[in-house]
Amino acid sequence: MMTPPAARLALVFLSCVVWILYSCADGITNLKTCDTAHGWISHLSKCYKKMEATNGWQGARYDCTLEDADLVSFADETVEDFVKGQMGNKPFWIGLSNLDCDEDWCEFSGEKELTWSNTSLTLDYTNWDSRQRGSADVESCAYVNQGASQPGKWRHGSCQSSLAYMCERRLTACSNGRTCSRKESASISDQLETSFCDSGDFLYKDSCYHFEGPPSNWQAAEDFCKKKGGHLASVHSLVDGEFLAAHVRNWWNMVGLKRTNGNLEWTDGSTTNKGVLN
Repeated sequence: MMTPPAARLALVFLSCVVWILYSCADGITNLKTCDTAHGWISHLSKCYKKMEATNGWQGARYDCTLEDADLVSFADETVEDFVKGQMGNKPFWIGLSNLDCDEDWCEFSGEKELTWSNTSLTLDYTNWDSRQRGSADVESCAYVNQGASQPGKWRHGSCQSSLAYMCERRLTACSNGRTCSRKESASISDQLETSFCDSGDFLYKDSCYHFEGPPSNWQAAEDFCKKKGGHLASVHSLVDGEFLAAHVRNWWNMVGLKRTNGNLEWTDGSTTNKGVLN
């Protein structure tokens, strides 16, 4: 028995409605989201992940690349403020350096302006510490500083400091059914540690520097440093002094200078530069 024309039309119309509803529902379920189960959070059109360990800049960036990501970069103040809110009051790496980078690794080839490792972003927005310029003639990597002087501003220095970091990636970084992370299949040799300083410490010249809150007195501060295998900092040039001043966590800070038998001496045994002391 044939279906009347009106009924056939109704059936065709019903099929169209069902197909349209199915297509819309399917599109909604396939919207890209951040992998929250593995620590990623969403902001605007990107995903961000605060990493638990500290590392040198090269090791930190390489760790990000294992998750199809890169170190954070800032196109404007809005993104920077979001990342700072996630990272708290610790200094942390950002994806700026004067290195030449490919997808996995970077090399220093000579003096140049610092640029983003995410090469799709140009350096139109900056937030430099007023005492630094955005170029260097030695290998140099940038971080958000949290010293008492100009907190939250960008500085650059040794890429082998051991700082916190955050990775960022596009919402569309991973295709359907594929995990972004290569860490599960990475060998131990792929886990790169590129800083030999303790966690959170800065490498300056050939020494690691730890910045701590105010102790009760000078001797307590020196004893604390000795337990970490060092001494209170010595200052041998104006540049040394500027480095310390930029990173101290409070305005009341101590250096390793003491008077012995009427003479001023550094506790680490280094030579006293009278010109600096004056």
